[in-house]
Amino acid sequence: GSSDVCSSDLSLEKGKTYKVEFEAMSDISRTIMWALQRDGSGDNNWIPYSDTQKIQVWNAKKTYSHTFTMESESDSAVIFTISLGAVDDKVINEGHRVVISNVSVEEVK
Repeated sequence: GSSDVCSSDLSLEKGKTYKVEFEAMSDISRTIMWALQRDGSGDNNWIPYSDTQKIQVWNAKKTYSHTFTMESESDSAVIFTISLGAVDDKVINEGHRVVISNVSVEEVK
């Protein structure tokens, strides 16, 4: 499938809790997957620190948020990835546009 890296060079510290928030919409109703994960371009270790999240998007902007605790070793080069390929084996052949905006990652106090 195709992946789009929206942001990189995020720092996550082991044992801390983070809240990820962003807005998303799509021309057609569909599922997308996203994760805050290790940049595995060097060694193919793409561990998803936030676990891989699936959300339903449609033709109305909606805010999505997810809170998680960083269980792995601290990482200063975390990437935010959104997978726009087939999710749950549902292939979309219709051309459409997905918009992701206002991505924020904050430590939860």
